Amino acid sequence: MAFNAMIGNRDDHLCNHGFLLHKRYRLSPAFDLALVPNQPVLQTIKLGTEGRVPTVSNLLSRLQVFGLTREKALGILREVAGAVGQFEATLKRCDVRP
Repeated sequence: MAFNAMIGNRDDHLCNHGFLLHKRYRLSPAFDLALVPNQPVLQTIKLGTEGRVPTVSNLLSRLQVFGLTREKALGILREVAGAVGQFEATLKRCDVRP
């Protein structure tokens, strides 16, 4: 959810989420992304108590549903933000053109 919100993926409907089974189920790598970075657009899937609004406060609003403490959730958000912060540099390094 944090990744989709931070990269501006607006194609985040339920069919674009999957799981892999290897001893246990795990969330699959991201696929079928439709990026709209830096645009004030709502997510397709409800994120929290504020609905589909892609904000940090909304992402943090339902921690108990995911069994997360605030500290753990903030750590995840920092980790995702750090990875997403490298996004444009990675695209340039891979020679992805606009």
